[in-house]
Amino acid sequence: MLRDACCWHALKLNGEWVMDGGILDFQPVYDDKTVTVNPFYCTSADIKPSVYVPMWWALLPPGVHDVEWLFDLVYEDGLKWVVKNSHTGSKHKTVEIPT
Repeated sequence: MLRDACCWHALKLNGEWVMDGGILDFQPVYDDKTVTVNPFYCTSADIKPSVYVPMWWALLPPGVHDVEWLFDLVYEDGLKWVVKNSHTGSKHKTVEIPT
């Protein structure tokens, strides 16, 4: 199932060769408004897990309890990035981060 969600080989798109980044630390940055997101702790992405997440989970997903923990973790990490970078918008001056 996971293999079907990823592209394992390069494809030609609009005359350029492209491929899934997999576990590489590569996110294209187009301008200063680009936000990079990566599911791995050991990357330089703007939004990433705040604690170590086993990289092998990308190939062999963990149990339901760990998936729920991971969802909560990255949701909170995303909210923290939004607040830290003042992207709450004019209508929403405060963002409540779950504890």
